[in-house]
Amino acid sequence: MRHASDIRRTVMTDQRPTDRVSAPEGDRMPSRSGGENQETAAAAVNAALLGEIAWLMMRSPVHRHLFLADLEWLVAPPLKLKQFRLFRRDRVPVAFVSWGLLTDEVEQRVVNGVWRLQPGDWKAGDRLWVVDVVAPYGGLDAITEDLRKRVFPDRTFKVLRPASEGGRPFVEELRGVQVT
Repeated sequence: MRHASDIRRTVMTDQRPTDRVSAPEGDRMPSRSGGENQETAAAAVNAALLGEIAWLMMRSPVHRHLFLADLEWLVAPPLKLKQFRLFRRDRVPVAFVSWGLLTDEVEQRVVNGVWRLQPGDWKAGDRLWVVDVVAPYGGLDAITEDLRKRVFPDRTFKVLRPASEGGRPFVEELRGVQVT
């Protein structure tokens, strides 16, 4: 059995194998040498990531009830802005974390229970928030440590934690390892 400490963060590259399929002329797979297709290559990587994240969400009791349309506001913005971390174990996704840089106004909405962010909210301010954690296989301690040590070592960030016994969620402030 594996432990939470076995979770490793992923570094996405374009070196992943792809299957070629028939597509309309404008939707061809990018060539490895063509710089003109960088946007198409980025879209292909994001599509693969979106599939892996959706796969994780289907296994999460907290996320499995979401609609496909929810991915548009909950997953697409952090992918586009590169404000996420996908954790893998033996090349299989095991957890996903996204974060946003919120304004005071958006932060107040979140604290008051309005969690759905608009696309412009994700990188509009300087208040760092973990927006979502999908970890159907556990490992929250290892994920938190990775965020504190590698992603935000010199920042303070917030997360909305569920309360025990069905109470109201509460804001927890976490500090990167270099924050005094």
